[in-house]
Amino acid sequence: MSDLAEFAEIYEFDFDVFAYLKTLDFKLRKWAIKNNITLTALSELLAILKSSGHNSLPKDARTLLKTPQKVEVTKMGSGEYWYGGLEKKLREISKRKDCPKDLELTFHIDGTPIYKSSKSEFWPTQCDVKGVEMKPFFVAIYQGPSKPSSAEIFLRPLLNELLFLLEKGLDVSINVKSYTFKVGIDKFILDAPARAFLKCIIGHSGYFSCERCEEPGEYFCKIPKRGQNFKKKSGHVCLIGKFPITL
Repeated sequence: MSDLAEFAEIYEFDFDVFAYLKTLDFKLRKWAIKNNITLTALSELLAILKSSGHNSLPKDARTLLKTPQKVEVTKMGSGEYWYGGLEKKLREISKRKDCPKDLELTFHIDGTPIYKSSKSEFWPTQCDVKGVEMKPFFVAIYQGPSKPSSAEIFLRPLLNELLFLLEKGLDVSINVKSYTFKVGIDKFILDAPARAFLKCIIGHSGYFSCERCEEPGEYFCKIPKRGQNFKKKSGHVCLIGKFPITL
């Protein structure tokens, strides 16, 4: 099982997934699956660890392993890609008492290394609904030796589903009554590298990377800086690819 498939298996559980990846629970789970440890042997190990002070561990191996679901992971360039989608989670959220009539979505995208000893990168796409107290849920995850090779390919599954929801809305049945929730986009929250990648522009550390002026910049102690007398950009941005977010 790849790291991405294992990660996608646990995405639906209601906890901080990135914090969970650093816990003893996750490390034991990964070790047990990798080495085909029997449930009996794993339960015995858990009992020993709990008696030695690890009280947060579960008693039963089945609880630790969690019931796996079928995870569909596809190849994307030099990496792997999993798409969980929006609709299932939005249906669950729409049934909450604090859910507004219009679902305004905020998307969070950035790249992060999961393990310090590995060069492998995870690029998760997460979403939450404006006005709802919730942790962002995972919509998609890319894993590879570097960032995805194409912003268009990386975003296309999400954009296709978004186009449908923006046009048709989300039909939900609550207590035998049918409702249609209007779906909209509130904002995309990106760090600087993700912003440059998804907008297909020069990264923040390169020449002509500023989106607001025409100053090429200069290197000062290996840090690019803008000159004092800069000319405001006239609307032209240095593109290095096709901007994929066209709804």
